[in-house]
Amino acid sequence: GSNVAQTQHDINLKYLRVSDYCLCDGTNEAAALQKSIDEAIAFGQPLFIDKPVLSLSNISANGKLSIFGFGNELSEITFGNNSGLVYSSTNVAEWNADQVLIKDLSFRVSGKSTTDVLSFNFTGGIGGTNRSVILQNIEVTTADINGGFVAGIRCINARNIKISDKNFLGFQIFKY
Repeated sequence: GSNVAQTQHDINLKYLRVSDYCLCDGTNEAAALQKSIDEAIAFGQPLFIDKPVLSLSNISANGKLSIFGFGNELSEITFGNNSGLVYSSTNVAEWNADQVLIKDLSFRVSGKSTTDVLSFNFTGGIGGTNRSVILQNIEVTTADINGGFVAGIRCINARNIKISDKNFLGFQIFKY
């Protein structure tokens, strides 16, 4: 859980803003981005990516996650080499609810990466009905013409996957 109390402003808005955690000035803000995602999950509120943010480390998530943006260059998360968003859920009891919704957001890799940009992994047994990943109007690209990544989006053991609109490169689905 989180030790940070929500402000009345956050409660009224019903979402958290990445700019309340990150300076969004082009420097590495992996720790602040991680904190914003952790608190969005803990508070049960969506995270609004209202300004571009840079993360040079993996960002991890576990629990019901909702992230959204403007759907343009203002709503972008740029990952450095070998970093991305890693979602992992091993709690079978949680699988009966939609787990991941990412909407109107761009993800960029600033170079070559030997990892996935977005990775969703539901492991730990059989159960639950949804184990859902919903991606709407998202884009996964590389900023470097010589760059790239293993998979733009990788889903492991998910039951429902919905992808709509926008562009992405490198999509893989694995089921054990």
